[in-house]
Parts: sequence; C-alpha cells; structure tokens
Amino acid sequence: MGVIGEKLRIDFVVSTGDNFYNNGLNSTKDSRFVESFTKVYTAKSLQKQWYSVLGNHDYRGDVLAQLSPSLRKIDKRWLCVRNYALKSGFADLFFIDTNPFVNKYFEQPKNHNYDWRGILPREKYVSNLIKNLGMELKKSYGKWKIVIGHHTIRSVGHHGDTQELVQQLLPILQENSVNMYINGHDHCLEHMIDTKSSIQFLTSGGGSKAWKGDIHDKPLHDNLKFYYDGQGFMSVRLTKLNAQIAFYDVLGNVRHHLNLNLNQEAPPSLGRGDQPQNPPRQNFKCGGGGGGGSGEGGGGGGGGGGGGGGGGGGGSDSERGGGGGGGGGGGGGGKTQPAAGPH
Repeated sequence: MGVIGEKLRIDFVVSTGDNFYNNGLNSTKDSRFVESFTKVYTAKSLQKQWYSVLGNHDYRGDVLAQLSPSLRKIDKRWLCVRNYALKSGFADLFFIDTNPFVNKYFEQPKNHNYDWRGILPREKYVSNLIKNLGMELKKSYGKWKIVIGHHTIRSVGHHGDTQELVQQLLPILQENSVNMYINGHDHCLEHMIDTKSSIQFLTSGGGSKAWKGDIHDKPLHDNLKFYYDGQGFMSVRLTKLNAQIAFYDVLGNVRHHLNLNLNQEAPPSLGRGDQPQNPPRQNFKCGGGGGGGSGEGGGGGGGGGGGGGGGGGGGSDSERGGGGGGGGGGGGGGKTQPAAGPH
C-alpha cells in the first residue's frame, strides 16, 4: 500500500472502521494505538492525514478513547469523529457512524459489551443523523458526493446487506444524488451498483483479516461487478468530471478498475476536488441525548485515521489488533485523491 501511495502521490487516507481489533481501545493510553497504527503504517507515503469512522468492534472498548483529541498528540495523522464532512472544491465527503442503526447490537449483543455513551437514546440519535445528513447533502455543491460508513448497504460478502441501512439510509443517498458509498465490515474487496440510482457501493475490508471463500449464501446478480476475498486495498483518483477507482491485492496488483465520467449516463463514483491537502472538516450534529452527536471529545471526538481502514475506501476488522489502513488517492495539481486501504 505504501508503494501504491507513493506512486499515486496520495493526499490523505480514509479508514472505514474496526480500527483496533478485536475490542477497540481500553483507554487513550492503550499501547495498541501505537502498536497497531503508528508502527504499522510507516511508509513515507502514508504519513498523511487519516480520516476514520467507527466500526462495531471499536464500540466494544472505550469508544471515547478513539474519539479523544489526545490521540493526535501521540500521532498527528489520527482523526476520528462520529459524524463529519470534508467539503472543498468539487468533492464533498460525508463520514457517518452506522453502528447505531444496527438492531442486533442492542437487542442481541451476545457476550459483547458495547460502549454506547453519546448514542442514547438511540432512536433520537438515528433520527437526527438521518435528518442532518439529508440537510448536509442537500446543501452540498460538490460535483461528487461520497458517503463513508463502516457497515455495508449492499454486499454479497459474509454480512450481506445491512437491512437497517437499506431501509433508512439508502433512500437519503438516492434522493440526494450520492455518487459513492464506501464501507468496510465485510472482509473483502467488492464493487456493486445500485439499480435505482448512480450510487457505486465500494467495499474495502481486506486490510488484514480476510477469509477465503467467505461469500454470503445467496445467488449472485448483475449488480455485482467485482468480488475478491483476499487482502488488499483500493484507491480513488478524481477530477471535476472523472473518477478512476482501482482495487489492489496485497502485492499491489490491480484486481479491478473502473473509470467514471459525470458527462456519461453511466453511474458516477467517488470524487475529489480542488482542495488543500487536508480539506476543511465540518462536524454536523447527529446526536440524541447524553452528549450524543459529533464534535471533539465526549460526544464525537477528534482523533485520527483508522488502523482498520483504507483511504477513500478503507478496510475494517484488522487482525493485527489495529487497522488495515489504506493509501489515499494520488496527488498533484492541487487535487485531493483519497484511496482505500487494507482492512
């Protein structure tokens, strides 16, 4: 990933959650932060800003630790906030926390203990998140609109579709002409399309923990354009009208590639714009009671990229106790190109 990052001259990295496997961080002093993030992503090309979202495994530890701005004092690359947007130029990226949507974490937690501080009451939190994300998308002037979350919306991988997101989140993305939804959660690399809109569903969850042959038990269909059940990452290169997306295996071989053009009728995809190397971040409130919502510390937190994800797409559920990581899109010309990395 570091080699590809250097070749593309990436500007930043995006992580799609499950940043510290298996049970998040115990505190801001947990050694896993350094062992699984700082000491793993040492390539020169990966010394960029990392933008991350939370995964379900992150909630099994001290979730506020990952959201704490104090982690940036340990590694300035790290940034993790529950819900926020990066807006600049012709590309707007919206990072959301999808965990509160998923019923089973609340109704059937099995033997897992989840840290729901800042989320409860859950119903109000989810309602506000949907409302405020919709408002932010409507206000967006970006030619490219990209939403990034941990859980799948559409997938043929182990977890399959997340029905709560299909029912509650997908309609908002369709109504607001979102070009891409990028996620982790399923331990694979995957590209699917939407039949009712231009949305590209891009899964980059192969940063570390991957299972051969781990595919959801249902018939494959024409919406599936690519599936790889090994380790890897993805990259995204954007201009005002074009997007180049590539999925790589762990050796840097291109497994799948697509070009998207906003002038074509074919569905567009992940974008990036004329923006500074670290685009401005704007938190948007999505919280219920108990300090919910976004922001530094407490309810939302500022922190950093994700050990488990990848730039632009990102991965999840790393077995190294930390992240999979991913290189961000290529640079040059004042353009910002996120890339998605190992999971």
